[in-house]
Amino acid sequence: MARPTIPPAEKTKITKEAEEIKGKIEAQQNIIDTETKALVGHETNIATLASTIKTFKKYVVDINAVIKNLEKKVKETSEALKAPKKKDDAAPPVKGKDTEDKDAAKKDEDGDD
Repeated sequence: MARPTIPPAEKTKITKEAEEIKGKIEAQQNIIDTETKALVGHETNIATLASTIKTFKKYVVDINAVIKNLEKKVKETSEALKAPKKKDDAAPPVKGKDTEDKDAAKKDEDGDD
């Protein structure tokens, strides 16, 4: 079997087309490589954002618990302040010479009988 011969003009044309195709493939591969690097960067950013969002959600839950606790304390304090004051309550005696002595009423200002 004899191989068919390719005329030199056809060979030049095919070689030129092959080089153009190789150049286009290389350019496309470069674009793919660049976009892959960009995609990896975006994926990293998304992972970081997801982690940050998760952390902030936990903070929101914690802050809501603190707010509820503070609201409860405010309500308790408000109720305590609104409670009716007892008129029968006398102030506790203050410790001192006059209140400790049973005969304090009998003594005059000088402290003698």
